[in-house]
Amino acid sequence: MGMFSGMKEAPVYGAGRYITPGKWSLEIAELKAIESQRSGKGPFFCAEFVVLDSSIDGYQAGDRVSWMANAQHDSFSSNVKAFGLVVYDALGIDGDPDSFDEEAAEALVSADQPAKGARLTCEAWNVITRSGGDFTKVSWGTYHSPPSK
Repeated sequence: MGMFSGMKEAPVYGAGRYITPGKWSLEIAELKAIESQRSGKGPFFCAEFVVLDSSIDGYQAGDRVSWMANAQHDSFSSNVKAFGLVVYDALGIDGDPDSFDEEAAEALVSADQPAKGARLTCEAWNVITRSGGDFTKVSWGTYHSPPSK
């Protein structure tokens, strides 16, 4: 057995840099449904982006960032639907809230990756959770121009 035994079965993890408070212009690299690496933390909807522009020091065009929504949280469906409707708008698809359902969400994370390349804006800010920690909230929009720094 060599140093690289077990390589075929090894999982590949994402970028690990997440959207932080500020203004972002982003391009969708991949949307996927993933299982948590930690037991009991639920499945996640994961959006991976290429940064087009950002108001945050330390991030530049070409960097990759992620946003995740935990399916175990009450806000999961609302958060993914809000995101999905903005993606629909960016793709020129009717954004009627009734049109975005389970099938639509499944299609976004399918192997076809219909949203890849769609451009969005994001404004993110921190709120304090009941337990006293920080949670980053986001508001999505359709990309029109870079955010002001």
